[in-house]
Amino acid sequence: MSGDRAGVAGDSTSDLPMALFARRGHSLMAADRALKKALKRTLRDPVAAVARTLERVSPEDPCTEVLATYTELIRTTLMESSKPPFVFGSLRTFETLGRLEASLQRNQTTRGHSLLTQLLAVVRRRRAFTAAYRRLHRQRSWLVELERRLDPPVVAGGPRPSGAQVQLRAKAFLAELQHHAGYHPHDAAVVAHISTTFAHRWPLLFACYAWSERYRTNNASETFFGKLRNTAAANHQP
Repeated sequence: MSGDRAGVAGDSTSDLPMALFARRGHSLMAADRALKKALKRTLRDPVAAVARTLERVSPEDPCTEVLATYTELIRTTLMESSKPPFVFGSLRTFETLGRLEASLQRNQTTRGHSLLTQLLAVVRRRRAFTAAYRRLHRQRSWLVELERRLDPPVVAGGPRPSGAQVQLRAKAFLAELQHHAGYHPHDAAVVAHISTTFAHRWPLLFACYAWSERYRTNNASETFFGKLRNTAAANHQP
């Protein structure tokens, strides 16, 4: 996590956001990948068709450069990557396509080129995934809020939050999520996953707040040594 964590509680806290994002089953990683693949599958061939048509347009056409730029931007956008646990490539792709749609709409109105109209039709295909985007965007916001509650900002000169205070805030938000899931079945699996992940770490999750000094977790080092341990275990298997 981005905030400070004590050593004895590191295993419970440092990998929590990643566990919430990537655990098997109803994971946000799977939803992110599914939406990203769906957007790419839906837009890739149509934008390639426009690119082939653009190759036959005269270089002297005043819209050639603009069309080429838009085509390349759409292709690049479809390659957007994720950076777990908080940056979802599918959400960034959807949002960038929305900005491109608005820009294409303005240019199509002023220039009226047929290929601009075609590109506008291509990016509008993203609209079919609006519901999936909104659902994933909402679920991502839960991770951000849980991170904020587990690592609240410390006011200069003020006391550090106690473990009991942080625990109470986290517990209250988990209760809100469970209440929400009761009325929104599409979110129920993710809420259950979040609740289960917290339950597995709950006994040690708040121990670090008792320390007067808390140190940032070095996630890069943890990843390196984790891979090292896994490799060693694999090499010693019979």
